[in-house]
Amino acid sequence: EPAVVCEAVAAADLVEVTVWNHPRLLDWLRQPWPAARVLMRSAVAGDTLPQILFPELVDYPDAWLLSAPPGYGSSLPAERHGRVRHIPSLADMSRLDGWRPRPHTGCRVGYLGGLTATKLHPAFADIVAGVEARFELYGDCDPETRERLLASLEQRRVAQRVRLNGHVEDLAEAYAEIDVFAYPLTPGSYATSEKALQEALWIGLPAVLIEGTAAVGWIQPDVTGLIARDIDDFVDRLNGLLQDPVWRRSLGAAAAEQARWQFDPARNATHIHALVQELLGW
Repeated sequence: EPAVVCEAVAAADLVEVTVWNHPRLLDWLRQPWPAARVLMRSAVAGDTLPQILFPELVDYPDAWLLSAPPGYGSSLPAERHGRVRHIPSLADMSRLDGWRPRPHTGCRVGYLGGLTATKLHPAFADIVAGVEARFELYGDCDPETRERLLASLEQRRVAQRVRLNGHVEDLAEAYAEIDVFAYPLTPGSYATSEKALQEALWIGLPAVLIEGTAAVGWIQPDVTGLIARDIDDFVDRLNGLLQDPVWRRSLGAAAAEQARWQFDPARNATHIHALVQELLGW
């Protein structure tokens, strides 16, 4: 209720708004506010519809906290706003405690994330058809999305090589028999510092992504992972990795080393704390 929110804002030393393009949130931001220090946190890249960081929104707060890496997604806050921090979303790496690679036959490709059309690339079945490997998919979706995905796989006669595992809580178990992390996001995805990507790199899984989303900004091309130009290139790079265990180990080791610094939740929480303290003392 507006009156309750305004009372809470008036009593607060700092108001944090998590930005999501939703009519009710935008209506609320248009209303008169009590005097307040405002920090806006965006977990979307902000440069693709409908999740746009438009100029009036960019000018609104005293500071921005962006989970997209510098230079990726919306460059608007950096250009228009003086107080901007780029800090990846905090992933709970303790969920990976006890992870160990488990021996298995053949090579396996893993994906963890939403299976909807706004997340997973619509040509995913074409990827599976072009790669001779088993695919392990972990993620939620509604029955209609699941049926549509299965139909596309069956049409390409590759459904027998894909296992839909559904929602997963035991991440260490899910990643135990994966050799390569495939993350083909849909074109125009508003993804930024995806926690699944952070987790895969943290344990040293080489990752393959497609250029065009902010998530690729956390990868050093050909050092900590591979960034493909399109679906055909994605298939070629994935096949190359699957056929070269030495290359997989090299990319994975570099990915784990960088992730332990770049995605360390304690380190990044300290940076967020410093920003909050800065605003409180402003």
